[in-house]
Amino acid sequence: MRTAASLALLMTVALTAGCSSAQSDTASQKPAESSARDVNKSMTVKTDDGSAKVSLISVSESFKAEDGTKAKTGNFVAVKLRFECEDGKYSASPSYVKLKQPDGTVLESDSGNADRAVSLKQGITSDESSLVKGTSAEGIVAFDAPYNPDAKLLVTGVMGHILAQWPLSGGEPILGEGLQKREINKSATIKDLDSSATATLVSVSETNGGGSLDKTVAPESGNFVIIDMKFEGKSGTYRLIPRNVHLKKPDGTTIDSGDGNGSWGVDLDAEELQSTDLSPGKTATGKVSFDSKLEPGTKIVVLDYKDKALAEWPL
Repeated sequence: MRTAASLALLMTVALTAGCSSAQSDTASQKPAESSARDVNKSMTVKTDDGSAKVSLISVSESFKAEDGTKAKTGNFVAVKLRFECEDGKYSASPSYVKLKQPDGTVLESDSGNADRAVSLKQGITSDESSLVKGTSAEGIVAFDAPYNPDAKLLVTGVMGHILAQWPLSGGEPILGEGLQKREINKSATIKDLDSSATATLVSVSETNGGGSLDKTVAPESGNFVIIDMKFEGKSGTYRLIPRNVHLKKPDGTTIDSGDGNGSWGVDLDAEELQSTDLSPGKTATGKVSFDSKLEPGTKIVVLDYKDKALAEWPL
């Protein structure tokens, strides 16, 4: 009896070991699953057509394609995004999602083998990407690149304008290029014929055009000077014409927003200072961009129809 019991025990151990070994072999044959790191950082972005809340849900530092597609660089970085249209229309096309490397290189979602790494059920299809208010889309976008914690995820709009960016490491997202504004908040009274208004230079910022990835709209001078202005009608009906706002260089040369690529310095049409008639108490605000370097001695001036300076602010 003792011998039979011992034999039964040995058989049980052997069977158990065999099963464990088989399970181990099977597990080792399964493709490794892509581990995703939760981020869950959101930002509301605006285009001329509408706005959307864009959320970076997670980042996969080493993404594995379901069909076994290999990255040309040896690695896929993948992000999971959710787009929720809050107003008007918004395109959640993966072509507007890009990866900016620390050296400034910008990768598209179809570079290398990236577009083959994401299956239809994982990504955002063209039918799903056209959003209207109240609709949303969610999916994965991959890039054929090694993971770099200093890289940034970019969501762009028409003409390559950067709408928002997220550090892949999980830091806080920022809108646009993240320009630092210098507050001015100085006002002057403008009198023009039988009307008047108070004009305020609110702030000034500079950019080398890095807010857009389209080189055709880059500043010809290598720099945009962007100002925020506010006008308030005081008497009569003041006719506000943005092209009457000029940047005056130290040598006396004046330029307006139509010179060079100045008009491309403001991302959204709705943010630009618009022509309008200001009755007493009515206000108008907006941005004006100049294709120019900001040199010491530069001024912002408002000219009348005879090019006479009605007000000026040293920058």
